[in-house]
Amino acid sequence: MLLERPASLEDLWLAVFRELGEPQALLACTFTFHADFFADILARFAEASCEGGVSDGRSFTHLPVDVVCDQARYNGHRVGFNVALWPNNARLFHPKLFIALFRDEVVWSDGSLNLTPAGWHRNREIAMLHRPRSRTLPQDLRKLLGALAGVAAAQHILNATSNQRADDLPGRYLTSLDAPIGAGFVSTAPRWAEEVHLVAPFFEKDESNEASLDDHWLRRLARRYPSAHFHIYVPQLEAEPLRVQGRREMFETLERHLIHRVGLHSVTPSPGPLHGKLACVVHTPKRIQRAYILVGSPNMTRAALMAPTSHGNVESAWILDERWRDAKRIFQGLGAKVRSIDEVEFVPPMMNRVEAWMPLRRAIYDPFRRGLHVEWKNAADARRTIVRYAGRPLSLGRGGCRDFKLVEGAAWLVTRKRGGGLAEGCCPIEVPAELLPACQGGTPDRTPGEWLRMLGAVSAGGPEIGGRGTSSTARRGLIRVVCSSGLSECATSRPG
Repeated sequence: MLLERPASLEDLWLAVFRELGEPQALLACTFTFHADFFADILARFAEASCEGGVSDGRSFTHLPVDVVCDQARYNGHRVGFNVALWPNNARLFHPKLFIALFRDEVVWSDGSLNLTPAGWHRNREIAMLHRPRSRTLPQDLRKLLGALAGVAAAQHILNATSNQRADDLPGRYLTSLDAPIGAGFVSTAPRWAEEVHLVAPFFEKDESNEASLDDHWLRRLARRYPSAHFHIYVPQLEAEPLRVQGRREMFETLERHLIHRVGLHSVTPSPGPLHGKLACVVHTPKRIQRAYILVGSPNMTRAALMAPTSHGNVESAWILDERWRDAKRIFQGLGAKVRSIDEVEFVPPMMNRVEAWMPLRRAIYDPFRRGLHVEWKNAADARRTIVRYAGRPLSLGRGGCRDFKLVEGAAWLVTRKRGGGLAEGCCPIEVPAELLPACQGGTPDRTPGEWLRMLGAVSAGGPEIGGRGTSSTARRGLIRVVCSSGLSECATSRPG
């Protein structure tokens, strides 16, 4: 059963940390990454873990804390946690996850929101918070953790958890690692439907590398449900005249496969841009209308839902089976009466694909030896790459350099292809968790930046590591929560 109530995803997480205290590992997966925002939210989570009296007051800097993001959307971070890039250039890394491993249980959230202020505080998102009250995770999520080779937090969580039973989950959780998510949804969806509802979020060039809706996915659904009423929710750009984001030709092509005309719902940018992604098939088995729902990180595109695993996006999603009278509250909250495609003007989204030169697989810094070690994806690329650090050229020699000085506020390398042709790439510098002083009997209440300053590797001045660089006003965003069971909560967010 779906129930709606106002809440905040961040507030839900703060309540978890207050109750359970200090975690043993933290992992975030995102497409777009805002490093200062993550440092800010980590500080609040660490503070909350002390408020419940079940933590000794240490910050999270002595724990395995890792972020995995797509290499096209990484542009640097400070020391204080590690960032890893998805290694397969052919596949866009698009899942959005946050997982916290505690002594007796694991808690995690997933959905459409990137690890950015817009994702957590401004956009209207769809997210789920899961607390199984045990150290169990869905099998497909554990497969994703296993694919994150070299990410300490992912391996720590994987080794400490087991598979969760299917009947303990609110629905079916799946990723695109083994098979396209959309194919799995269509193959298990009902054969007949009265309505099909699709949420196509806004396209913002800084938040995506692809469109939110394309012809391939629409044609697949139209062939399956030619007699259904299609309702598509698209971003409204202007009210007078009514302009929406999308391509008219795409909807005209769709109508040629359908008995009924397409119903468009323009979604206003207030109280926040729509970024949630959702497909819903409404049918009536046994005289009770049901909603068969696909919700998670995928946009309504071929790359996200139908492309082969060799080059399709890496995505994660839920398939849920709910009562329609409960599920339709989500669509009612989007507002706007239905219109035909003849009643609106279309503005095609501008794509923003930037190809960057990123030949490094990873870079690791050893503060004890003051050495930087790099791994190349192809050894031949070392001769074709100019590497810079903190604005200065860097000579890596045979896989790294000695006497490397880590500058505060710069935990990444910049790579440029000799001769040009591609944009510069950024590669994060990792500091292995096992080398942090708390893991070696050192002082646990120091940040990595403070500890490295003691070693003389970082200047004494500069901004505080992990400081709150995000405006306090960004914390006021609310989230409309839809509870699917006692085990999980589904939420669409809006600003206050």
